[in-house]
Amino acid sequence: MKRLRPARGYTLIEVLASAVIIGIAISAAVSMSSTMVLQEELSWRTTVALNYQENAAKLWQCGLTPFEVSSLMPGTAGNPLLTSVLATTGATSELGTLDADNIGQLEVARHTIQINNIGSSTAAGGATTVDIFRPTTR
Repeated sequence: MKRLRPARGYTLIEVLASAVIIGIAISAAVSMSSTMVLQEELSWRTTVALNYQENAAKLWQCGLTPFEVSSLMPGTAGNPLLTSVLATTGATSELGTLDADNIGQLEVARHTIQINNIGSSTAAGGATTVDIFRPTTR
């Protein structure tokens, strides 16, 4: 006499439950991946803008006038990298002097730059402003 073996396999409910769990895991991974790509792009844009500002600040601290700094810094015209990142290349403007304790008199300037939104080379996003100090030389 032949014995019948019990059927082996998964029920439809078990297969559907596992498919739902795998689907949720995949959608979470895709969402996290797109968020990380967006964050990387924002970090890169901010780094380019801050590097531009730092270079302008160093030129001003070397004793150049704001006009000389603006004429030496690269513009967005003909520069695809800066065009995609910066809405305005910024300008250095002297604010005056500051009398700091134990340091003496310092000249103060401000440099503001505006960063483009991601995916747009025309829509301006956030702006960063840097105050720059140098010893009074004049």
